[in-house]
Amino acid sequence: QASDNYRRDYLWKRQQYQTWQIPEYWIIDPHREQVTVLTLVSMTYHEKVYTGEAEIVSTTFPGLTMSAKQLFDGKL
Repeated sequence: QASDNYRRDYLWKRQQYQTWQIPEYWIIDPHREQVTVLTLVSMTYHEKVYTGEAEIVSTTFPGLTMSAKQLFDGKL
């Protein structure tokens, strides 16, 4: 069974933010050490999950150069 935090972050927010047309939002999950970036494309979120050394790609912050590992290690 999904936790309240999971339902809020991965289900409720996704539905609400998509309805409100929020262009991009991130879910930073320290337990899984992953960053999920949801980008609104044609009224629907496209999801990309980043872990480890993979560089996070953001349309909102195109100059961003950071990996999930750097974020969780606090080495930005």
